[in-house]
Amino acid sequence: MHDQEELIARVKGLDDLLGKYEMKRMLGDENDAGNAIAYINAGAGGTEAQDWVEMLLRMYLKWAEKNGYETQVVDLLPGEEAGVKNVT
Repeated sequence: MHDQEELIARVKGLDDLLGKYEMKRMLGDENDAGNAIAYINAGAGGTEAQDWVEMLLRMYLKWAEKNGYETQVVDLLPGEEAGVKNVT
């Protein structure tokens, strides 16, 4: 049983390492060091769509922070009841 647990832990470690390598490979082009502008828009959706925009914003900001990227919110239009209508 101990060998199986150790094997599972090693496979998980390899999977995590592979995921990091794949991300570095995807973002390894010479142009990938440049800036990017992301725009998220709730469109014609209501409160749920605006909540989704806010969740996406938090997700992208956390991902960028975790991966060492600088971020700046340039423009944000809050929703009338909740969430965010659009953000750049």
